Amino acid sequence: MPKRSKVDTLPDDQRHFIVDHILAGEGDHEISLSFEDRFQKKLTKNSLSAWRKTARRALAERYRVARDQARELLENLKLEPDADKHQVLIESIEDHLLAAVAQVNAQDPFKLLLIQQEEKRRHLRQRELQLRERAQTFQEEQVEKSETLRRDRFAIAVELWRFVLDYLLTKEPAAVELLTRHSKDLLDGLEKECARAA
Repeated sequence: MPKRSKVDTLPDDQRHFIVDHILAGEGDHEISLSFEDRFQKKLTKNSLSAWRKTARRALAERYRVARDQARELLENLKLEPDADKHQVLIESIEDHLLAAVAQVNAQDPFKLLLIQQEEKRRHLRQRELQLRERAQTFQEEQVEKSETLRRDRFAIAVELWRFVLDYLLTKEPAAVELLTRHSKDLLDGLEKECARAA
């Protein structure tokens, strides 16, 4: 049985610190210095390097096992000509997924942390998209409200103008004739004023 790396024996917060710096693309020397600065204890570059190699070997082994399982799945489908191949395929996939869940649960904290961080990143990207959509919707609603308010103000102004003309028609018909000559200019001015006020 291979000797456990010093990194494997560290407390969770210290291992998470190392993983975060690895994900940030830092090298062993940088991580070693940052670790010593943060936790006031040494972590050699050799320990980090050995731990990374062990993790890579474990990932390569899991990849090889997955390829072997896929090859075996194809052979099983060919060995049973009378069987419902779709059913065999679904059952094999279910078995593989159950085995994969057990393997994920048995993985070391480094790999589990990578999976969790990728899931958090995905969740943050999804949340960012939702917030952008909400901001876009809010802006569209504000534009629509502004346009509705402008139309409503103009409609009220037109109704008021009609009321004034009707009133003057009964009291001062000559004034109505004078005002209606400039009616288009007045309505255009009202529309611009309503748009500016909105």
